[in-house]
Amino acid sequence: MVPEELKNSMVHWDVDETDEKQRKYLDDLFKMQFQQWKFDVQRDAERGGVPNAPKED
Repeated sequence: MVPEELKNSMVHWDVDETDEKQRKYLDDLFKMQFQQWKFDVQRDAERGGVPNAPKED
């Protein structure tokens, strides 16, 4: 279940799932954002700013 305030803040994408170029673009965009987020979390964990952060293997 998604909290109501999160639902209201979410961006609603109008994606044509049959358009391969559009799907690839969005996949690449989300991967890039995830990699940046992961880097930020790991950097903060190294600095001691994130409790219980996952460790790299």
